[in-house]
Amino acid sequence: MRKLALLVGTLLLMLVLGELALRVLWRNPFASESPDLLLTLRWQHNLTDRLVDRSVLHLDPPKVRFRTDARGFIEPVARVSGPEFTLVFQGGSTTECLVVQEDLRWPNLVPVQLEPMGFRVNALNAGKSGNTAHDSLVNLVELIGSSRPDVVLLMNAVNDVGLLAEYGYARHGSNHDGWRVGLRWAGMSLSSHSALAGLVRRALDFPAQNDLAGVRSEAGKLAGQPDPLPYVARVRAWVRTARAFGIEPVLITEPLSSMRNQYTPPWTDAGALALFNDRVRAIGVEEGASVIDLAALMQRELSVRKPEELYYDGLHVNDDGSRLYARLVAQELAREVLPRVRSRAGYSAPQTAR
Repeated sequence: MRKLALLVGTLLLMLVLGELALRVLWRNPFASESPDLLLTLRWQHNLTDRLVDRSVLHLDPPKVRFRTDARGFIEPVARVSGPEFTLVFQGGSTTECLVVQEDLRWPNLVPVQLEPMGFRVNALNAGKSGNTAHDSLVNLVELIGSSRPDVVLLMNAVNDVGLLAEYGYARHGSNHDGWRVGLRWAGMSLSSHSALAGLVRRALDFPAQNDLAGVRSEAGKLAGQPDPLPYVARVRAWVRTARAFGIEPVLITEPLSSMRNQYTPPWTDAGALALFNDRVRAIGVEEGASVIDLAALMQRELSVRKPEELYYDGLHVNDDGSRLYARLVAQELAREVLPRVRSRAGYSAPQTAR
């Protein structure tokens, strides 16, 4: 043991002496240089398979399955073989639909609604809790554009309101904390090989997603007044980027009901969200992009129905609300978007793996 300690001490002493000598005799060209900026892609992990406990919401069944495919899209994915169209839905938790039954998540249910209308469609759900228009733009470039779906749909507004009211998009941008990112990545990798590491990771990462019992919030408490201009710039860039990849862009306004309870996210400010939705409508007009005004369509539905029948917190849909979202979105796609894509001169479905 003493020999080992002596060996380690000698090695450390040699390293220190070497460092001091180099500092005197050699000019380090990297002395003031910062390391590469690192960007964490806010995307679902590939091949996720877990149960989500929604018993606190008094929904039946009390647990639902949440799976992703090898690319990180939320299952179910390949509904039909040889589809005429492939759609990709981008957004935050209201698109992800974590606590909705697997076969009832509205982005995945839209193709079922479209089939009787004469459209054979597969849909890829790329929603992720907390994502903003900034994240959707990055993911469009990095992960979706190269796959060349026929149509990509974006519903991001409420998370943008919350982020821009307090931090700004820099919070979701690149950073210098490479060692933190590296340690987190190493922990995630280890959790796929070690049950003990998996238990630790679940305790640290997933309680807020899998257990709503501890969630308590007060809706409408924004840290400040969000500036819509950074949001507008990203949504406009998203539309133009989709077209640059040969994909039809479709914008969706984000609904919010009057219902509020302890599960309602604190950044769900109705006035701010209405302002951001108005910006989405304006971008659609200015860019000539289709807008599915789901916020307005849901207001009509809520004029005859109670919000608690469709939402569990006023923002996130339950199973019934998800069915309604799917029907309304499918009707709008069948009315204008898909016929236009189908009839476009020289149109042929992209030959990609779906």
